[in-house]
Amino acid sequence: MKTTRLHPAVKLAVMGSLLFTGELEILAQDAPAGKAVVSGEALSKVTAETSGGSASPAATGVKTVTSPASPAFPGKTILDDPEANDPRLSVPVNALGKVVASRLTKIDLDSDLDYDGTINNEEASDQLSAEHVPPGLELGVGELTRMVLRLKVYDEAFAGDLDVSIEVTGVNRDSASGSFPAGDGGQVGRIKVWRDQARTELLLDSGDSSKLVKTWTYEKGKRSGGIPKMVYVEGVEAAPKANGDLRLMVISSPRSEGSVGGGKSSLYRPAFDHLLVSVLKDPVEKDFINNNLEGVWSSVNAPATPKP
Repeated sequence: MKTTRLHPAVKLAVMGSLLFTGELEILAQDAPAGKAVVSGEALSKVTAETSGGSASPAATGVKTVTSPASPAFPGKTILDDPEANDPRLSVPVNALGKVVASRLTKIDLDSDLDYDGTINNEEASDQLSAEHVPPGLELGVGELTRMVLRLKVYDEAFAGDLDVSIEVTGVNRDSASGSFPAGDGGQVGRIKVWRDQARTELLLDSGDSSKLVKTWTYEKGKRSGGIPKMVYVEGVEAAPKANGDLRLMVISSPRSEGSVGGGKSSLYRPAFDHLLVSVLKDPVEKDFINNNLEGVWSSVNAPATPKP
């Protein structure tokens, strides 16, 4: 019998794949009591979906422009890689498959993920996988925390209109799709998102189907385009099953000039950012570097921290 020798690099790739699959199975088996236990079927579906790279184009003439996908983890769903799976984020391409839309905006949603009382866009522990892998941002019931919304518009004289949305979605960690069966409201935690720390203007409520999306239209010539630079997230009800069961996402969507309720621009591509949230019964321990002087964290039952 002839024996085929594998190149060392190929051997390493095969071994890495086997070890990775084994890791996922072990992690799923060792899930703590009270957390989501992901079925082997769902886990295998997600592994297959996320290992193949970008999703197929949503339609002829458009494709999804992807950045590196978030790391694999037990209970990962297609909602955790929106850039590869959300048709709203597709962009026009020409006959050769080359992107023909310019980047009009950059949008960023940041929070205090290292719980030190500051939000630092340059701090690695406040960015990337910490935002996209459960538990994400952890806050207790009755706790309020600030998020920073950064929107950069590269061409202030752009043609058409620009919609900026913030939305909240419950994530089913037992399904590769991330969605719940029809008629099932889902067993997830509950948050509210406010325009201000005093909680006078409610933007989102994950427990109210009429308050899942808030959209602003960018106003040219107005400071920040009329888009809030900060929002405040309140923990309302603890997650009954899985961590990272709520996803906050911001999208800036250029529209063709004069279009209403659609009419995606063929000149500019959309931009987005997303962040997972877990609501706990009690707040996590904080290690403030400035005694929370900036008032990033507060309680809904206590007055807001005064500004210095």
